[in-house]
Amino acid sequence: MWTTIAAHPDGGVVAMGTFFETLAVDDRAELIDEGEDTFLLRIGDDGSIASLVALGLPKAQGRQIAVAEDGSTYLTVLTDGDYTFGASQVSGHQSVVLKLDAAGIPAWATPISDVLTGTYGLVLASGEVPVVLGAFSGEAVVGGTPLESVADLAGYVLALDPSDGSARWVTELDGTFDDGGVHVTSMAATGDQVAVAGFFAGDLAIEGSTVVSAGENDAFLVRLDAATGTGPILRRFGGAEGDEWIAAIAAGPGGTLAITTSTEFNHALDFGAGPVTHWSNRSLVVAKLDADDGVLWQAAFAEDAAWEEPAAIHVDPVGRVALAGRFDGTIDFGGETFEGSRGAAPAGYFAVLAPDGGHVASWAFEGGSTISRSVVLGTHLFGVGQFDFVPTTLAGVDLVHPGESLTAQVLVGLPVGQPR
Repeated sequence: MWTTIAAHPDGGVVAMGTFFETLAVDDRAELIDEGEDTFLLRIGDDGSIASLVALGLPKAQGRQIAVAEDGSTYLTVLTDGDYTFGASQVSGHQSVVLKLDAAGIPAWATPISDVLTGTYGLVLASGEVPVVLGAFSGEAVVGGTPLESVADLAGYVLALDPSDGSARWVTELDGTFDDGGVHVTSMAATGDQVAVAGFFAGDLAIEGSTVVSAGENDAFLVRLDAATGTGPILRRFGGAEGDEWIAAIAAGPGGTLAITTSTEFNHALDFGAGPVTHWSNRSLVVAKLDADDGVLWQAAFAEDAAWEEPAAIHVDPVGRVALAGRFDGTIDFGGETFEGSRGAAPAGYFAVLAPDGGHVASWAFEGGSTISRSVVLGTHLFGVGQFDFVPTTLAGVDLVHPGESLTAQVLVGLPVGQPR
C-alpha cells in the first residue's frame, strides 16, 4: 500500500509505503519480508529506480515522509515490537518519528507519545526541523509534555530537534466543550510559520485564542511560530448550515498557502472573498491565500451534480498548484472535461494549475475503480494512484494489474515542463 511521496533535493521523488511479505516494482525490483514492513523507493526524474529498501522494523506501517535539503529523510511510522534504530531503542506499539541520514543510515527514532496517537502531517520547518501533526483523546504525554483533551478529540503539533529527535515544543489544539471535537487534517511549513488545518465542532482553543463554530462543523486554519509553537493566528471558515472542512494545505512562495477541500451542495464555503460558487452535492474547491490569509483566488471544478473528494495538494517554488483526488460525474479544471463512472466506481484525477489558478494540465484515470492519492510537482507531476482489476488507462497508457491483490498501485511521472 502506497502512503505518500516527497520531492528529493537531487531530483525525482522518494515514495514510502507499507507492504506484506512481497513488494514488486514492475519487473525491475523486488523486496521480500517475513511480515509487514515499510519500504522506501527513490525514483529519478526519468523514472529510473535509484534505490529500494525496507526499514526492517516490526510490523512497520509508514504514514508520512519529508526529505530535507541535505538529503536526510524523516518518517512517521507505526511499529509494534522491540528494535534498535540508529542511536535509539524502541519498545511496544508506538507511533514514532524516524530519521535517516543522506546515505540512508538510521540516525534516531523518537516515540511521539506514551499512548498510541494518530499522525496526520509531517513537515520540515525552516527546511530542517521536523514538525508532526497528530490527534489524541483523553490524556497523553506528547514530546514529554502532559496533555489532556476537554473535547472528545484534540490535536497536537510537535517540533523535534533534527540532531537527536528531542522535543523542542508542543502545542495543543483543543476545545472547551466535552461534546465537541477538533479534527486535524493537514499541515504546511511556510517561512517562519507552521500552518495547521482541519475542522471542529463547538469551539477551538489554541494558546489562548478561541473561535466558536457557526454550524455543525466549521473549517479552521491556524498559523504558529515555527520556532516556539506560540502566537497563533486563527481563522474560521463556515456558515450556519452544513459541514465545512479543509482536506489538505500546501505552502507556496512568499508565505502563501493553497487549500483543497470539498463543500456540500447549497452550503456556502467562504474563505473571505465571498461564497464559493459550486454545482454538485460535494464540489472540489481550491483556494490560494496570501501571507495574511487574504484570498488571491478561489474556484470550484464540478460541472454537474456529482461529487469530488480531494486527497493531496502541492505547490512548486513558482506557485503552481498540483492536485490529486477522485470524482464521480463530470469534472473540468479548464482543459479537457473528464467523465466519471456516475455511481459505479470513482475515478482518480491529477491536475496542475497556474499561480493565478488557470489550467496548465490535467489527467484522469479511465476504467475501473481508481483514486489518486499523493502528488508532488517538480520537473514532472509525480503522483501515486490506485486501481483495481478492471482495465484502466492513464494518459494513454494501459495499466496492467498484476493479479496478486485486490488493488495495485502506480507511481506516475506526467510531463508539465516546469523545473523545480
